[in-house]
Amino acid sequence: MAPLPQTASPDAADTDAWVIRLADVGRPHRPAVGSKAAELGHLHRTDATVPPGFCVTLAAFSRFVAEDDVFARHATALGSAERRDLAGIADEIGTHLRQCSFPADLHESIVRAWSQIGRAHRYVVRSSVVDEPGTGPGPRPGEPSTTSNLIGIEEIEAAIVERWCLWFDPRAVETRFDHEQPCDAMSVAVLVQRLVLADRSGVLWTAHPATGHRHIAAVKAVYGLGDGDRSASRPADAYAIHKRTQEVVETSVAVKPMATRARHDCGLHQVEVSAPRQRARVLKDDDLVRLVRLSQSLERECGGPQRIDWCFEGRKTFVVAVRPMAWLFPLPVPPPDDTHLHAYVSINHLLGMTDAMPPLACSAWLAALTRPRRSGQPTSDGGPRVAGGRVFVDVAPLLRNPMLRGPLLAWLRAIDPFGARGLQQLAARSTFARGPRAWPVRTLVSMLPAAWRWLAILMWRAPDRVAQRDGRWVQRDLEHLATLVHDDPGQYLVRVRDELGRLRAKALRLAPSAAAAVAAARWLRQLVVAAPPDFAQLARGVDSFATDLARALEPLANGAKPPSVPATVPLAGGREADTAAHDGRAPASPPAWDRFMSRYGARGPSELDPSRPRWRDAPQMLARSLAPRIESASRGRARAPGTPAEHIAEHMVAQAARTSGGVVRSWWVRRLIHLRRTLVAQRGHTIAVAAHALDHLRQATLRAATVMVARNQLSTVSDVWFLELPELIDAYHHPHRRVRGKVNARRADHRQHGQLAAPRVLSSDGECPQAAHQSRGDPLRLIGSPASHGDVVGRAQVVTTPGTERIEPGAILVVPFLDMGWIPLLLSASAVVVETGGTITTESMVTADLGIPAVVGVADATRSVRTGQRVWVDGTRGTIEIMDDGVIPDAVDPADPPA
Repeated sequence: MAPLPQTASPDAADTDAWVIRLADVGRPHRPAVGSKAAELGHLHRTDATVPPGFCVTLAAFSRFVAEDDVFARHATALGSAERRDLAGIADEIGTHLRQCSFPADLHESIVRAWSQIGRAHRYVVRSSVVDEPGTGPGPRPGEPSTTSNLIGIEEIEAAIVERWCLWFDPRAVETRFDHEQPCDAMSVAVLVQRLVLADRSGVLWTAHPATGHRHIAAVKAVYGLGDGDRSASRPADAYAIHKRTQEVVETSVAVKPMATRARHDCGLHQVEVSAPRQRARVLKDDDLVRLVRLSQSLERECGGPQRIDWCFEGRKTFVVAVRPMAWLFPLPVPPPDDTHLHAYVSINHLLGMTDAMPPLACSAWLAALTRPRRSGQPTSDGGPRVAGGRVFVDVAPLLRNPMLRGPLLAWLRAIDPFGARGLQQLAARSTFARGPRAWPVRTLVSMLPAAWRWLAILMWRAPDRVAQRDGRWVQRDLEHLATLVHDDPGQYLVRVRDELGRLRAKALRLAPSAAAAVAAARWLRQLVVAAPPDFAQLARGVDSFATDLARALEPLANGAKPPSVPATVPLAGGREADTAAHDGRAPASPPAWDRFMSRYGARGPSELDPSRPRWRDAPQMLARSLAPRIESASRGRARAPGTPAEHIAEHMVAQAARTSGGVVRSWWVRRLIHLRRTLVAQRGHTIAVAAHALDHLRQATLRAATVMVARNQLSTVSDVWFLELPELIDAYHHPHRRVRGKVNARRADHRQHGQLAAPRVLSSDGECPQAAHQSRGDPLRLIGSPASHGDVVGRAQVVTTPGTERIEPGAILVVPFLDMGWIPLLLSASAVVVETGGTITTESMVTADLGIPAVVGVADATRSVRTGQRVWVDGTRGTIEIMDDGVIPDAVDPADPPA
């Protein structure tokens, strides 16, 4: 970034640093000329045709204001201003800069570069921001626009100043303030290029911008000149082309009554298009093939999917801007070693934690999920992959097998209904059938012991005894984890790594019980046709880790204050979570907190990410979540009225008895209910063991990081999270191993991944199939799965991180996921809407037990609902109504909720 005017740049006297020819620019010049100019300069060395031009660097701006005391005073005020004062100061800066003239030496540098390209040409002036591109497909907030068709040095210099002024536009300054970026530092260079008098122009995405499909290029095209991102509002033809076959797979021809042309004097104007051309295609097939070949070349050169602004001048193709498609979700790594279509399911969604994880956490999950591999076994055998800081597993071989597809989708519907629909969309593709599949005999033989246990649990084993046996296994696992602690951090890490490798086998040991609960829930819905509306209340009163935690929180919520700890807790990526406790609480009660921490201290928000602090590390974070209950006048939560689970069960048994074969059917329904209520919590047992194992990994990692910081291998303790687990163990045992170089790049990637919405299902082509919302076209109505009976009208509060912001008592929480760390917030909420979850997940059990109306599996809920909106949550039907007028809408027929 350009320095403030009161601290002159060391290059301020170097005229060669003020203006640089575009042909002399490369990627190393990015800090001086910005991302856009650096990429275009790099493309000068390739086959792409880039209009000639020059760059006015950040050092030029420093020279422009170097002796300007008025600007220096305004910039200093802007850097320390409150948000309410930003707009006024920014307006004053813009007004002042427009009145300034160029210093003579800077003016001469610009004139010299302009003369070398040609004084007779027309020019376009664009901004080139120094920092990395944003993650959205459109322009970034506050990013300056483009000025086209300029003639003469006076107009060019005025446009350069305007680019600088727009960087200090009030909206741009407020956007930087909201994103905690410096408001006073200049971070935009200016690119001046010869204007191409194009007859056709548009935008080319080398991957499909909506679906992410890496082999489908998308093109928008108009007549005449393009005008950057503003062309999105103009009618344009849209095309989709398969890059491998060069086949046009989609064509949408718009009516284009007007075209943008250059005036004879300066500026642009709209001219009418002849009637036959208005409805004709802008691009023919050979034009599209030309663009596809260009996209393949630039994608290889730039190292990933790109957004390309292009134009045609006769038969010549010009590239006028290139920008990475940073909003696309990355492809899974490692890639498969074949060309078949693979389908990856998000483990993060299945386990209820969708936040991006740093490399060490991802590598820990790979160690836990990877099946021991035989020598020479290919990488396309369904092993886990990492993409965007999340972990995915390939289920394509199972999905291609007709015998296994049904059970797989049924299991997934119970945990993540939208993920199941996404898989169905992929499985329906004609290209999906071609590829390896799980062989029935081999798969069935390997699954035979687990299948036999599952059948025995369903048919004759006593569910209570099964639950007791599973509980003993879990208790034994937790006791074994306590023995992993070692004084030497290196030995501690090795022990934890080996234990993570055993988690898969432990999960499979408990899988038959959890699968029996899924089957019981599915068959109950099929056997009991007229199930009561509060069918989900069968989970009420079920004992599980989640419901036990909710009950254990009651003594703390009745006024106990935690002991004093630091107000912030470091997180991965150098961030800090504000965990300051709220003032005005009851006196501390150490015994209550000690008892709670001894049992639940290893749990916490996003506990499946070992880089996140546990409640033991940050008790004030827990206290902040409990603050609304602690400060409220009531002590103890009254359950919402609802039919007891026992009454619902008897109703279903009685209904089954009145059908044909009533005696047998009623016995079977009673057993299925018993199985569902007794074994539905078994899934949480596996998560509890994994959470405790990852807590040990956290402790061992922090101990090792402290030693590595002392050795100068790491700069800070938080750097350790950006190493993979094998790298960490190797670096710890080799003190001279240098690992700092890996940290900064991975930290930037992690920050980028945190801004991406994780897909439930991802294909090996990069496509993220989106299951359609069952909203019947109404954007104010969202549909999910009913999780807890009851309906509530109230104000919504969107929360993305528990313990870091205060919620209002009685608010309707709208959250991305719901793990153990969110349960303290539920004690103060009147209802909850969750993006993840299904009928047998933690979300359903704990909300039903607390008597809180809940709807789970609501895709994009945190983006569809805004804090402060009045909403109606119906936990019986599984619907959410957004009410702008504050009136409860008339009853509607509920759409069929996901099973």
